Order: sequence, then structure tokens, then C-alpha cells
Amino acid sequence: MLLFILFDFLLSSIQGKPTLFDQMVDQFYLLNVLSGEPSVSLRIFVWFEKIELSFPVPDERRFNSESVGYFSDGVVALELFVGFFEWHLLWFSSVDDQTIIAIFLIFALMRGLVRRAITASIFVVIMLVGLFTGPYTFGLLFFLIAALCLYEFFTLTLERGGRRRYQIRKIFGIVLGLLPSVLVFIIKLRGVPPSEEVIQLASLLFSPFVFTIFIYELYAASKQPFSNIAFLILGLFYIGLPFALVNFIAFDGDQFLYRLVFGLLLLTWVNDTGAYLVGSKLGKTPLFPRVSPNKTWEGTIGGMLTTLVFGFVLGLLFEEVAMTSWLILAVIVALFGNLGDLVESMLKRSVGVKDSGSLLPGHGGVLDRFDAFIFVIPFAAAYLLYLR
Repeated sequence: MLLFILFDFLLSSIQGKPTLFDQMVDQFYLLNVLSGEPSVSLRIFVWFEKIELSFPVPDERRFNSESVGYFSDGVVALELFVGFFEWHLLWFSSVDDQTIIAIFLIFALMRGLVRRAITASIFVVIMLVGLFTGPYTFGLLFFLIAALCLYEFFTLTLERGGRRRYQIRKIFGIVLGLLPSVLVFIIKLRGVPPSEEVIQLASLLFSPFVFTIFIYELYAASKQPFSNIAFLILGLFYIGLPFALVNFIAFDGDQFLYRLVFGLLLLTWVNDTGAYLVGSKLGKTPLFPRVSPNKTWEGTIGGMLTTLVFGFVLGLLFEEVAMTSWLILAVIVALFGNLGDLVESMLKRSVGVKDSGSLLPGHGGVLDRFDAFIFVIPFAAAYLLYLR
């Protein structure tokens, strides 16, 4: 049975379709509601309600008016599992609720862990291929990441009045946000020196795009034209320019310093992981409860120490910059990476969403994964360009 569950979930993750369990749950749910009889699954829901465990809710399905209200994908799996083996209900009735919950909670968590593991594996493979196979795949990788981050940002922020106008506005914002990155990549790859003529040409190509936003909003009959203009320009500065600076870090004359960017990514993710692990075990003092209630000072300090240790390791492995520079970069990542995470949490809280998107199952959106890195890049680039 366990193998069937895993195969079912793997197949559904690849195809992007609901699992057989998810398809069957509505039928069993309907059966339970129509029968009106308190089942083992109902006792499971009540027990969850008592200990107030929270899960992400994919949709708003109700069990019935007398039970625990909304429930999540994980708890749906629990109900379905009991319903699938209806001939075992009598046996389950003789087992205490805590034992039942322990069995089914393991099953629910396994589904979530498998989803996260599959997503993480694919994500890591794509990142490694893009980083290590040459400058063109490097440029394409960060072009796609920037485009997806811009797409999610504008999905969260732009006015939705009129589907066609909304889509045009979003496309325009993505093109505007990608333009600096494309220009810098071409200049760096062709080895063009940053002369006055190059700067003038870039300005001539770039400026009309910015002012075209005002012209479009003038004729779009939007209720909030200047809010849309502000968000389009904000997307350029918040996402577009940092990814343009990635190319300044990676290309130095004839040198392709991809391992420097790889090191910054690793430092950023190590900082996040260290903060999470330490915070979940030792965290007591809230860091910024108004924006991110789960972040703690203990986790932040733990993440910073972990990042410094890893910066030392990178200094031993990579020779693109000196050991001292890797440690300074680790400090930059620890400070500004946390701020970047808080800024994106502030953005999501302001628009009332939990994740920036759903492209990465179990992990949220692309912007969720690169929020800290985006905030780190301007400060890391300023330091590295100063060294050069």
C-alpha cells in the first residue's frame, strides 16, 4: 500500500494532476456527510482541532457544519486513508485517537516530504546545469529566474481590472525588468568596455520603455494608474537591476567567475537553512513579529554563524577572491539576506498571500526562493566591484 501511495504521488507530481487519493476523497467525503454518522475520520479531525495543528489549505472544502470546518491536503489524506479501508473501521474504533493520528500523520507528512524532495531535486539539477555549463546557459538560467520572479511580483501587485489590460501591463513590466539584465549580459559577454558611448546607447534604449508606461496608463482607463506605474518601476528596481548586477559579478574582463555567483547562492541558502534549524529548536525571541511572526533572534544569529563557517569553507575551496573577502561576503549575506526575506514577507502580507506563487510544489514560488538572494546582490556587487 505504501508503494502504491508513493507511486501515485510521484506520477501526479510529474503530470501536474491530482492524485488518485485526491480524486477519491470527494466521494468518500460526500459519503460521510450524507450518512451523518460519526466515523473514525471525524474523530481524527476533532483531535487535530484540539491540538490546533495548522496545515496549508489548498481549497475551502467543509467537512460538515458540526465538525471542524476547513481542513487541509494532509488531513484530507487521513480521512481518505480511513475511508479506503472501510472494512478496518471496526478495528480502528478499538484504538485510541493518538495512535490513529500518529499512523496517519506519518502518511500525510510523507506526501509533503516527497513533493518537496522531488521539487528540490529538479531545482538543484537545473541550477547546477545552468551555472556550470558555460556563460550562455548561465545567462539563460538567470534570465528565466528573473522573468519568473517578475511574473510573480506583478501577479501580486498590479491592478486586475480588465484581463487584457492586466496581461499587457504584466508583459510590459516583465520586458522592462529584463532589459537591464539583457543589456549587461550582452555588453559583458562581448567584452565591451563601459565607455561613455555604451552608457549613452543603453540610456537611449532604456529610457523610452520607462516613459511608455505613463502613455499606456493614460489610455488604459485604470482606476489606479499611478499605482500601476509605481509597481512596474518598482519591479525594475527590486528585481530587474539585481539580476543585471549578477552579470557584473560573474563577468570580469575575459574571466567567467560563475563559482562566485554559485558561492553567493550557497551562502544565501545556508543562511536560510541555519536560521530555520536553530530557530525551530532554540527560537524564543521574535525578530519581527509584525511582518514574520516565526522568525526569531536565536534563528537569525544561528544562521549568521552557520553562514560565517560556510564562508570559511568556500574560502578554502574557491580562489576567485581571498578568504577575507569570502568572510565579508558571508556577513553581507547574513545581514541583507534576512532583510530581503523580511521585505518579501512584508510584500506578501500587504497583499494577503502566503506564497508568491505555486510553481515549486512544496516550496511556494520562485520569488520565495530568491527573495534573500535578490536583496544580497546589490551589496555584494558593490563590495566586489570595489575590490576590482
